[in-house]
Amino acid sequence: MFRPEISAWKNPWSNQSALFRTSDGGMARINEFRRIGAGESRMSILGTLGAYEEQTAQAVWTVLGAGKGKHEDVSWVRAVDGVEIGEHNLGALPREFIGRKHIGVSRLAPVERLPKEFVGLQNQHEGSHQFLVVDFLEACLSGKLPPNHAWMAARYNAPGIAALESCKRGEPVKVPDFGLPPAGASFLDPRYPMKP
Repeated sequence: MFRPEISAWKNPWSNQSALFRTSDGGMARINEFRRIGAGESRMSILGTLGAYEEQTAQAVWTVLGAGKGKHEDVSWVRAVDGVEIGEHNLGALPREFIGRKHIGVSRLAPVERLPKEFVGLQNQHEGSHQFLVVDFLEACLSGKLPPNHAWMAARYNAPGIAALESCKRGEPVKVPDFGLPPAGASFLDPRYPMKP
């Protein structure tokens, strides 16, 4: 239980679990826990042929095979200690940027898309902030939808909003479907080159 008087939203809950029925008949459980003593538990995605489980300092990929799961430690995907700029990820940056560093991103991040103004700047949320800015600007300039467009954002947020309403009412609540982008909408290529 959270004290509503210290919440900006007068929210009495700090930890909540939501159970969802998916459109194909499956089930999904999402926990939003803010008051826990064990640190952070990121996520588990469990399927019939494989699973990805992520904790604060570890990530494991499991593939089902011959009745037994094969486990692979993929914790390196969680490391966001930055990426050094080299020949392989220079993109459109001037050569004098070789050896400098993009801060707060994983080595999986396509840093060659980022402009020179972002080199050396702090980044948040696993390095996503700078990419969201780049996607937004590219979308404005091109008239195309970015990867995280309004319809996708609605899909990410609507279940949580419905879950809070369900918690308040004490009954199941239907998650609204905001549909797809307009027919014929153009989408950005995620490898679209940025100019410094």
